Amino acid sequence: MIEFKLNDNYSCCYEAVPLSVPETVPILVLPKYLAVYHVRQAVNSLMWSQQLQPASEALTPKLSSQLHLQCEAGLSLGAAYLEAKQQLQGAFNIINQACRSHISLPEKPHGTVFISSMELPFLAESWFVVGDLFALCYGEPVGEFKLTPSDLGNVLEETTTEDRILKFLKSPLSVGVVENLVDAGKCYKECLTAIRKLPDGKFVQTLTEHLGSLHIKLGDLLSRVGNFVTAKDAYDAAIYAFKEAKAHVGPAQEEKVRVYKYLADAYFSLGWCLAKGMMDDGCARQNIREALNLYEGDVLCNTCAEETANAFLELAQCFQTSCMRLYKSNQWKTASSFASLALGNWQKSSLYYNAENFPEKFLATLTDMATFSLKLPNSHPKAALDILLDGRHVSETTAKGSESWNLFWNKLREVLLSMLHQAKKAEDKNIEKLSEIYLRSLRSNDRTFLTETRGDLGVTEKSLTQYIVVGAFIFVVVLLS
Repeated sequence: MIEFKLNDNYSCCYEAVPLSVPETVPILVLPKYLAVYHVRQAVNSLMWSQQLQPASEALTPKLSSQLHLQCEAGLSLGAAYLEAKQQLQGAFNIINQACRSHISLPEKPHGTVFISSMELPFLAESWFVVGDLFALCYGEPVGEFKLTPSDLGNVLEETTTEDRILKFLKSPLSVGVVENLVDAGKCYKECLTAIRKLPDGKFVQTLTEHLGSLHIKLGDLLSRVGNFVTAKDAYDAAIYAFKEAKAHVGPAQEEKVRVYKYLADAYFSLGWCLAKGMMDDGCARQNIREALNLYEGDVLCNTCAEETANAFLELAQCFQTSCMRLYKSNQWKTASSFASLALGNWQKSSLYYNAENFPEKFLATLTDMATFSLKLPNSHPKAALDILLDGRHVSETTAKGSESWNLFWNKLREVLLSMLHQAKKAEDKNIEKLSEIYLRSLRSNDRTFLTETRGDLGVTEKSLTQYIVVGAFIFVVVLLS
């Protein structure tokens, strides 16, 4: 360790870098490591030369520039470790040292011209890198490297922005994953504040994309534990960030597609969260529609078929939930239209999740539709059976034995049994045929049974939506008459 005074107010400490490169340095990080090594060697040489000068000699412009360059190289090295997603503890130490060294530097001597190696100012870059560090560490298991959560009250009491960053670079402690994500968000926002001061607004898109993605991670994490209220706030923040990124997106089509996709996914996540948390049916549907508008719009058209299908499925569930609530509150007309919309969206989803390419998803959709049709007032199990018999299009070799397959057949047998009970009450002439079909369903679960049953009961070709539209219309007429 070498320590010497550059003037009465500033002393500098420098620790020489080993001449050999440690074997633990990842290949991806090696160029940055060597850059730091060479800069430090230059600083070391200048420091020895400076030490030979009179004690009153001020920090020279050349040494000042080299010291600033050393801090930048150290920060870049820490960022390289993060990019390689290796040795996070080492990355933490390097970033910490770079930030503390930069803060300890005196003002540049008059006339010093320092050509930075960074696109962003050092402070903005520091906030960005520290934010990445927290974001990468959010999922580490307990006992592994963790970062200390910041005390926001103390942070706001700090006098300078550079001092504030040190609050995020304390000795590592074990904390929860949510705290690390929250701290990452705070760092990105500090970086955004610094970036907004740049004249052309450059880098705002990149940073807001990072911030939006982080809020999506936070929302997903909170949703998984059932904290939908706080997750909603996170998804709202993601939408706000991606909207800003969209406003700054350049002419490159690849960039535009990426940002639009992020924004669409954020709208979908918020709609899903509102629906699952049973907070607001109308807002849930509105946000899912916003997602669909982007998925099916000019920018993302034909690139998000699966996401579009998932949005249709979620919208169907929303309309189903709203329909049943309206039915219970005696709003029959609106409930009828929502029943039709639910089935319409299920049918749209099946254009992608079809029997040939996604047999399990297709069977699950048929099961959901049939279950919904049975819940409608004055519904007849025959409508549900007609829906389920479309399962004959599914190949047994791809779906048989799966959870969707078993649920489908359980629902089919439930519907056939219900039809048999109704036939007995009405003394229907087809009771023997229905009894034989039901008993056969207990022994068989293949496509042949579905095809034969369809022929035995004389089922005609109808669109899936027609079954529910007719049923919904019947129950409205009956109840209003």
